[in-house]
Amino acid sequence: MRYLCLFLSFLISSIFFGQVVEISHSSGNYDESILVEIEGDFTKAYYSIDGSKPSRRFSKPIEISKSTFLKIKPIFIGDSIDTLISRTYILNFATKLPILSIGVDEDFLWDKEKGIYVLGAHSFKDTTGHWSNANYQKKWERSIHVIYLDTNNQEGFNQQCGIKIFGESTRRQPDKSMKIIARSEYGISRFQHEIFPQKNISAYKQLVIRTSGNDYKGSRFKDVLNAYLARNMGLDYMAYQPIQLFINGQYWGLYNLREKVNEHYLYENHGAHKDSSSIVMGRWVRQHGSSADYMKMYNWFTRLDTMDNAAYEKAKSMLDVRNYINYRVFQIYLNNTDSRGNIRYWNSKDLDGKFRMILYDTDLSFGTASRKYLAKCLSSKRTDWFNPEWSTVYLRKLMQQDEFKNDFINQMAHVMNTALHRDSIIAAVDKFEAMYKD
Repeated sequence: MRYLCLFLSFLISSIFFGQVVEISHSSGNYDESILVEIEGDFTKAYYSIDGSKPSRRFSKPIEISKSTFLKIKPIFIGDSIDTLISRTYILNFATKLPILSIGVDEDFLWDKEKGIYVLGAHSFKDTTGHWSNANYQKKWERSIHVIYLDTNNQEGFNQQCGIKIFGESTRRQPDKSMKIIARSEYGISRFQHEIFPQKNISAYKQLVIRTSGNDYKGSRFKDVLNAYLARNMGLDYMAYQPIQLFINGQYWGLYNLREKVNEHYLYENHGAHKDSSSIVMGRWVRQHGSSADYMKMYNWFTRLDTMDNAAYEKAKSMLDVRNYINYRVFQIYLNNTDSRGNIRYWNSKDLDGKFRMILYDTDLSFGTASRKYLAKCLSSKRTDWFNPEWSTVYLRKLMQQDEFKNDFINQMAHVMNTALHRDSIIAAVDKFEAMYKD
């Protein structure tokens, strides 16, 4: 089947471009060294095995004796098309997980002037002792080639795309998250593969290669665990797939491939078009679309004196209350102090226009057991850095209404006896521990 798919890809290429290139070995995980042969109607071919631009003249079979990202550039008579073919060969690496293999010019990662993974030549320490103006803090995008090998050792996708450093404060960590972006200017505008078994989605605009944020030196699956626990609670969450990451043939470790929360996420998950949807972060920071509807809701809540029955009906016209209850119950039980800043509200006029929550970045969850987080979330005053007054306004005002309060208490009791029951959590931890030990 592997060679049939390879043959068909060559056949399609020859039909469209009149060019034939045959490579003896498809991408995959191999148990022993291989000799890669290249044939076709090209006049000459160049290759590289270190992620760089192909510059070695091909003259004999290429011996692959260690994990390698192979780039091949064939030259055809009268050819004006910049043809570049990529293959990844992983050798003697036992895993039950998919493999994400990246080929990239080393300077795009490590060069002081243009490398996205380093401090860079123009960084400096600010008055707090943190680095500023570091390369990894910039929104730079670099071109890479990426290949996804699924659990059947087959290519899920193989394409050129862009890569950026991902995250906020976690960019300072030595182990950084990254995101990859499919763009038509690179050749293909989507990553076309059913990556995540939790969702029936087969095309993605962006994907995050996530370390697990503040949990990067811990379990490396805390946020994934929480997405799994919340899967049946009517909350949006980022689908997940643990992967083994290779860059230029070097093993980087176990990472989490995740959905990226943005306008494409709303379309891929809900069919919400970007022109009619919005995402608001934290207090009122607009991530996508317009913040006008959100500010209208926020200002209404902050000015409201009493949540009587009429006001509650008004609140339900702006906020999906059931969704909000589930979100607050989940975050409070998890004792997630970072839930204040990592809120993502979204709405779409393609649907009912109501705001809903996206579960996002729960790496600081399962915090100090003695912390009375419910009390903090109901406080009208700032109690901690993570609990300013504005972050509690919705729950405080809604709790004034008896129907909401009863629903909240009942849902908390229900969730504590189902999705967040001790046995459910322990079983989920065991599941992911076994998966990540691989």
